[in-house]
Amino acid sequence: MKKAADYCKMKTVFKTKRGELMVKLLLIIPFLFLLAGIPFANKIHPMVLGMPFSLFWIAAGILLSTATLAVVYHFDHQNKGEEQ
Repeated sequence: MKKAADYCKMKTVFKTKRGELMVKLLLIIPFLFLLAGIPFANKIHPMVLGMPFSLFWIAAGILLSTATLAVVYHFDHQNKGEEQ
């Protein structure tokens, strides 16, 4: 059983400068997904959910970007008014 102190230690990892950097590096993932993945996903077939594969790839990139921004927002302590 984990103690409350262990939970607090895990939660404070993201309050360090290195933790902030690691969380903000997550923002590279959607960029690479859309930019570097398009040459590999430049296909019409197969059709996914009634869309050409390239259009599906871009729509998936938008959803991935939204999820990544939500994670960064959650762990970014500057938007919560906490002291650094």
